[in-house]
Amino acid sequence: MKKCIFFVLIPILAACGKKVTKSYQDMVGVWSSSSNNVNYTINIGSDNSGTYSECSGLLSCTEYSGQAKVNDGYLKLGFKKFKIDTYPVQAAGFWYMKIDGVTYYK
Repeated sequence: MKKCIFFVLIPILAACGKKVTKSYQDMVGVWSSSSNNVNYTINIGSDNSGTYSECSGLLSCTEYSGQAKVNDGYLKLGFKKFKIDTYPVQAAGFWYMKIDGVTYYK
């Protein structure tokens, strides 16, 4: 019985969120920001892969990676969830978006 429930839930959970490349094409690319000696990078590939890194110094980095999805105002990279404050916007020839209070540019 437990196996039946498991196999029923997997497709349901996997379907949560929209793939970035399908519905949010403007998010694809390398986004970066810097604040208070911390460098932030979000890289969303055309294959829906995503990586996030937050580095303060050469050896102190936090990284997350996984499939990139957007759902209910959040960007998910694998199991890590980021709040989208501002979706990608182009102004004066530059793209920017605001994630978890940090403004990123590409």
